[in-house]
Amino acid sequence: HGALATSIFSSIFANTLPGGGSIYLKSSFKFIKLILLNTSVTYSVKVIDKVEAKKRVVFETIATIDNMLCITGTAELYIPSE
Repeated sequence: HGALATSIFSSIFANTLPGGGSIYLKSSFKFIKLILLNTSVTYSVKVIDKVEAKKRVVFETIATIDNMLCITGTAELYIPSE
């Protein structure tokens, strides 16, 4: 259920960080540990690079279960001017 689990990152980017108006350009994931249905998963994102000339931000994406790494990856978003 890894692909289903990674869909949560899209929700995080659209609703929380950076929020509305951003465009999810690309992502890359490495699936390390199995995620079963009805399992509590903790998601985190962290800015790892900014390309101001292109208005893009690269995030590290992580999903864990009980502090055990399940999914790791990156996501690149376009952040339009306000």
